[in-house]
Amino acid sequence: MAMLRREIVAQVKIGEYIVKDWLALRASHSLADPVARAQIVVPYPYGNYDEPVEIWAGSIPGNGMTTRFRGRRRKASFDLYPRACTIECVGELSKVAEYINWEEGRDPRGRENQTYEDPNGTIVLGTVGGLLVFDLVPDTPHPAGAATFKDIAMAVLRKAGIYQNPELLDCSGRYYGIGTDNGMRFLWHSGTVVVGPTNQVDIEHAFRRAGESALAYLQKYSQIDAVYDPGPPKRVGFFRIFEIPSGEIVIKLVGGWPGGTIDTDLDGRHIVFTEGGSAEIKNELGEQFPPANGTPNILSANFQRDYPVANRVLVVGLDLGAVQFHYEASVPLGPLLPLSAYRYDPSAPSSDWIDWQQVAAGWGGYESLDPDVRYGIDCETIAKARLEEVAREIVSGNLTTADDALLIPGQVHLVQAPAGLADRLGTGETLWCQGNDFELQIQNGAPVLTQTPTYLGGGLASALPTSAEAPAAP
Repeated sequence: MAMLRREIVAQVKIGEYIVKDWLALRASHSLADPVARAQIVVPYPYGNYDEPVEIWAGSIPGNGMTTRFRGRRRKASFDLYPRACTIECVGELSKVAEYINWEEGRDPRGRENQTYEDPNGTIVLGTVGGLLVFDLVPDTPHPAGAATFKDIAMAVLRKAGIYQNPELLDCSGRYYGIGTDNGMRFLWHSGTVVVGPTNQVDIEHAFRRAGESALAYLQKYSQIDAVYDPGPPKRVGFFRIFEIPSGEIVIKLVGGWPGGTIDTDLDGRHIVFTEGGSAEIKNELGEQFPPANGTPNILSANFQRDYPVANRVLVVGLDLGAVQFHYEASVPLGPLLPLSAYRYDPSAPSSDWIDWQQVAAGWGGYESLDPDVRYGIDCETIAKARLEEVAREIVSGNLTTADDALLIPGQVHLVQAPAGLADRLGTGETLWCQGNDFELQIQNGAPVLTQTPTYLGGGLASALPTSAEAPAAP
């Protein structure tokens, strides 16, 4: 049998210097930690703090020199023996995580800000305490000054010095930033001193506080910006913000059942990972399935199938004083939910940024407003989208492969046995890629490439019908 050999290629650049004597490379991207990380192991330190870093790597045949990481240099750690220096790097989204808002916006009530000079610089005596949505997106098409998550994200990213391709940013299309409180709930907090209603403040004892980071502010939207459209085509989930290997920042819909559409690699082939199979797997002729040359591409793996997290999701929104908007979505008990009829989601995405109770018109209904001025998200949409994530059999795990495919969080991959069924790993289905560790190591004088993606998906309970309970109008 002919053996197809491949060549591992890689290039590392720190600042203007090409690093040729690297010992190991690792790049990590994840939905859980949206800021990408990388480690470069070298005999001697290269570059300086915050210099640009790029890692290209792959195999020939394969993807060749493909961007695996783009970001900034951070600290260096030194080992005595064997001699090595590990250079830590962070992705471009770190700029967003590190940018702290310091600006004071306009007061929707018309009050003017004041300034005070002290030895540490200018202190703004503001009446708001940060930037409102109409400060961030003054040219929004919404007549009342609200803006979509995408438009808000574009504005915040520009504040942090990142000019992002808008085609990589998706959102629900709902508008945020206004309401009964003039949109004060959606404030991007600054470190300015906020004066009271009478503009009285002890100037001699005023001081500037730390503001809110740009990433923390955007993640508040990411936790509630959701869609629930049973289709077809089905479109369910939350819009997550994270970083991809090219260094670009994306907002992508992730959640619910992964579906049947498998993502493709750069060459157009579907991203499928196949275990070696066992004697129990037969083809249609009753013979042991003979995988084609190169089909099994999993080196090691571990997967779990577990009970659903919950069968009920209670989302709580805006508090109006006498009543608080809320919505409970649930699925009936089944063989996977034997413990309790009231098994609630322990991490339901409640927020006072949720303006409405349900979608349909009526008391607390989003569609009660004229379509031209509608704004806000509702508890019902969020509860039903979240229910798709928790009321299902939970399939999770990770694998290690030598395949050099460009694996990106938010992709849908297929993990299977050779016959397309579940075998030793207990899975033969599509799964959400939650993250990936790309690694190159020098072993016996030659580079060895491995990748370790992590997965989440499932399962049987996602096919159950969704019921809901909403309170009657007071």
